[in-house]
Amino acid sequence: NSCEPARVRIEATPDEDIHVQLVWNTPGDPDQTDGNGTDVDLHYLNSAVGQWDQAPWDIFWRNTTGDWGIPGNTSDDPSLDIDDTDGAGPENVNHDNPQGDRNYSVGVYYYNDNGYGPIYATVRVYIQGTERFQIKEKYMEREDTFWDVAYITWPDAATSPQEGIVARDRIRSGFP
Repeated sequence: NSCEPARVRIEATPDEDIHVQLVWNTPGDPDQTDGNGTDVDLHYLNSAVGQWDQAPWDIFWRNTTGDWGIPGNTSDDPSLDIDDTDGAGPENVNHDNPQGDRNYSVGVYYYNDNGYGPIYATVRVYIQGTERFQIKEKYMEREDTFWDVAYITWPDAATSPQEGIVARDRIRSGFP
């Protein structure tokens, strides 16, 4: 009997109309898998009616879902399905059947560094299972920093790849 290392590659493709993913790297954290680390939060905003960090129109850790479409119909509501409070992510927001003629904004808030210092954040946006937008390794120096990443125009994002997602890519102190 011999033991040989085995490798398994798993590739997951999101099936939602809009899927937003946040991951981050914290160079000052020697073990980003140990349950202690930085807390960075993904935000997904209905730009037509909402404000950052305010329920019900901003989806994030304190407001993990919202009744945004047809009242009482959950099939058109966005949701945060992972909130990582101590490491490198991921955090994911999913949104099926988004309302047409709307802008949905994507943001990242550096909530707590827990003594580990700066991070490098990456955001990916998938439209109907295809990665259509990415900004890699955005430097966020300290907690209480907000990164206004991009906005998604629906249904343009589904029909016009070049026009449906627009980068904002702005860092500021605190929420706008």
